[in-house]
Parts: sequence; structure tokens; C-alpha cells
Amino acid sequence: KKVLILEKAPIIGGKYTEIPYKGYLVTTGAWANLGPESNIGKMCENLGCKIDYVSQEDPNSLPGLVKWKDGSEVLFDITKPDGIQTLFKLYPEEDWSSIMNFMNRLTSTRRKIIKELDKISVRALMDQFSVKSERFKNLVNAISFTAAGLDIDTIMAGELGFVIRELNRIASKGIGYTVGGTKSMIDELERVFIENKGEIRVNSPVKSIFFDKNEVSGVELDNGSTIYSEIVIHNAGARALLRLAGEENLPEDLVERIKNLIPSECGSIILGLTEPLWEKNAPFMVTPDAKRVSGIYWASFLDKSVAPPGKEMYDVFFALQSDDIKLELQLVNEDLHQLIPNLDEITDMRVESLFHGTFPATESAQAFGQIGDERIDPALDYKGPKGLYMVGMDVKGRGAAGDLIPIGVKLLLDKLKAECKIEIQI
Repeated sequence: KKVLILEKAPIIGGKYTEIPYKGYLVTTGAWANLGPESNIGKMCENLGCKIDYVSQEDPNSLPGLVKWKDGSEVLFDITKPDGIQTLFKLYPEEDWSSIMNFMNRLTSTRRKIIKELDKISVRALMDQFSVKSERFKNLVNAISFTAAGLDIDTIMAGELGFVIRELNRIASKGIGYTVGGTKSMIDELERVFIENKGEIRVNSPVKSIFFDKNEVSGVELDNGSTIYSEIVIHNAGARALLRLAGEENLPEDLVERIKNLIPSECGSIILGLTEPLWEKNAPFMVTPDAKRVSGIYWASFLDKSVAPPGKEMYDVFFALQSDDIKLELQLVNEDLHQLIPNLDEITDMRVESLFHGTFPATESAQAFGQIGDERIDPALDYKGPKGLYMVGMDVKGRGAAGDLIPIGVKLLLDKLKAECKIEIQI
């Protein structure tokens, strides 16, 4: 099959690339590749991408840093079986046994327990074990926000437990960061694609997907040109599918499902600084006492190429908890100035990114009814139009952030291989 990628933007990669800005490589939304053992890492390897990784000196270690409102800082390691529990041994709590029982249940690998955890929120599981420590709840809340963009009332215990186990699995075999940022991964995917006679057109926004009866026929571009194809794979978000394909051409249950999807509304602030924020050997910090900021990722911790010589770059994560964006950013700034009193003096560069409302990169949250196989099938198995498919953050899969994307891609490729008798090697 001849494959054509139509990209609306002037660059490829979408949410998973970097743009040079004032000497920094600024992410467009995500740091997606956690190393060769991640889903994205394995997919790239199977495709023949040549990606260099830089790892920590201890390949079995992924230390994090917790910073409390009183200024105290504590290191913890999520790759150790008792990593988060060990952290709280430094803070004796009256309900320590309840915390231990909760953590053991949250990270259980028993299939029966996992199914039960998919039906309740993290907070509900805490209540089951009578966890009373507000400090502990705030920490888990910050970790949940950073990993999945959801608080402990919205994310299922099964999903957070899966994310923690998946990070443990990847880290136990060596966390790696792509040298040159995520863009180096996109560059390699582009190389492999072009070498296999694929074609990419940038600045080519699609106006609509059109059909002949109940079969896809192709797409019309904004410039009025038409491209005919018996297969169209949509990758611009579930809500955009309704606009491009037309609700009248899609099954009613699929339309209603997409309209009722709970979005993961969040944002980030990329900071270029003249000095490091902390000296401890940790690539990320969680901030459970902050009003909005949940975590800070040290992007130049291992890969110095993403920042100019002598400078550092950080990615600040926060969840949007209201529609008042001005207020949300004000609270984020208050958090930052409390965490970093000299922020204004050491800031060399700042970029804000918001994923809100119907913006295409506002992905479906891993919330109730939207996890694992409950997410949309990439083949749109709702008696939808033949030849129309979808990939991205809204389809089947579970795990940490964008690392679930290859799961849906693999499902779709398997289906295409069976339906169209296409030779696919991945």
C-alpha cells in the first residue's frame, strides 16, 4: 500500500516533538520515550529506528524528589518494591499499617484484584483501608496528576496501580532518555517511513473525510484538493473525527460516546534557567503541598543537548481544575514562586502550553469507563464506515501518558494485516 501522511502543522510530530527556541529544545507537549523497554521504545526498535539513549549511572534506579511546603526534601525510588512506602517511614503516621495495606493492594499483580481495582477510585481504595493521613493522600494525588493528569477522585485504583507497575517494569531494565529529545525519535520514524516509500505533506490540513455509501472514499483538503483512498486513519483526536467525518456518517453510539468523553485537561510550563533547581540525583520532583503544580521534570538532567551550555531546562506539570484559565495560571505562578523564590532572577526562557477543551491534543482521560479495552477501538468497531480507523491517545490501551499509543497502533496494524492481507512487519 502507498501511505501518505497529511499534517496540518508545518512540522511533523504533533505533541511528541521539540521546537528550537532561544537555544532550547522545547517540547510541544510530552516527553514520551522512557527507553528501549517502553512501548514506544520497542515499537521504534521493531521499525528499525536508530535511537541513542542516555541512562542514569544505576540502570535499576529512578529516584524522585518530594518537596514539602516547609522546604524539606526527601528522595524516593519508584523502582524499588517499597519505594513509596519507604518514603513515609521518614514521616511516622498513626495509620502506617493502613498505608502499607493500601499500597500493597494498589500494586497487586493478581488478576482478580486488578479487575476489582478498575471499579473504584484511588480515594475509595484509601477509604477501604482507613487511610487518614492527608499528607499521604496529597503525595499520591500529586503522583497521579503527574502520571495521568487525574486526581485520586477521578482515576481508578487499577489504572494508577498499572502505571506504577509499568514504570517499575521499564525502570528495572533501565530507564533511558532519547538523546536530542523526543524529536530524535520523530526524526528516525520519518527516516524509516521515507525509506519505505512513504510520503509526508506538511501544511496540509484536512477539511473533511468523504464516503461512498458506507465506505470511506478519501479526504478533501482545506485548499480544495481531493485525495482518494480506500483507507483513512485519523490521528487528530476523537472530537475532530466527528467534525471531519460528519456525525451523520458515524454510528450514533460512537458519536454519543465521543461527545461524552472526559478530557484530561492540563498544562505545562517549560522553564529555561541559569542554574539548577536542586542538586540531588533525581530527574523529577513531586510537589504534594502545592495548589496546582504536581510535578517538575528536569529535562536537561541527563540530556544536556536540550539546553544551551551552562543552562538547565525544566517542565512543570499542572492540572487545570476550573475553566478560569487566568485564575489557574495565577495559582500555578504562586506555586512556582513559593517553590522557587528567586524564579524571576534565574529565568532565561519560559513557554506555556495548555491542553484544554476541544484542542486536539486534549486527550481522553484514563477515567471511569475510559481505561484499557473500554477506550475506543482503533477499528471503530461500532458498525462504522468501512476503511475508517483511528489511532492516538483516545483508543484502546493503558499505561503511562503517551506510552499507551503504540498499543492501539499495534491493534490496528493486526486488523489491517488480517482484513487487507497487508504484509506488516512490526
